[in-house]
Amino acid sequence: MTDNDIAQEIIAGNTYLRNVLVKRHQNKVYAYINSIVYNKEDAQDLTQETFVKVFQNIHMFSQSYKLTTWIYTIARNHAIDFRRSAKTPTISVEDARINLDVYMTESPEHTLIRDERNKNLWETITKLRDVYQTIIELRYYKGYTYKEIAQEMNIPEGTAKAYVHQAHKAIRKLWFQRNNLIQPKK
Repeated sequence: MTDNDIAQEIIAGNTYLRNVLVKRHQNKVYAYINSIVYNKEDAQDLTQETFVKVFQNIHMFSQSYKLTTWIYTIARNHAIDFRRSAKTPTISVEDARINLDVYMTESPEHTLIRDERNKNLWETITKLRDVYQTIIELRYYKGYTYKEIAQEMNIPEGTAKAYVHQAHKAIRKLWFQRNNLIQPKK
């Protein structure tokens, strides 16, 4: 039974299939949310809340899209809202360990500049149209190929490539505007 079939059954009243859907996707949704909020406990809470939102709004799901795309969109938006409302930035222990070598060899000034650049880039990405945010997340955070992006979003592969290119252009434009830089002419 496909995810979209399960969604139709849940809409029709088969609440047992909610558990099937959660078991299929909770680990990936959790990992995805954790890659945004960088805190395991918050990611667990947000994952549960994401599935609550999914089931509260499943009647609004359009069968013309893949259910997983819809779930990840809800997860992303929920995680981003959480980050916006959080007053202090958090980082996971794993990320701290991975970056320890870099921090040990970088000067404090370089570390500050790199961290500020990463923060600005993330904030720039969150200002993109939803479709571009999704494309960037699938391509660079999840490592999807163009073909996988096309399958996930139910679009042609050429459109996926075009969206990645357009997202790059949009990020570049916003980056220059955000940092008060003059964009070089081509």
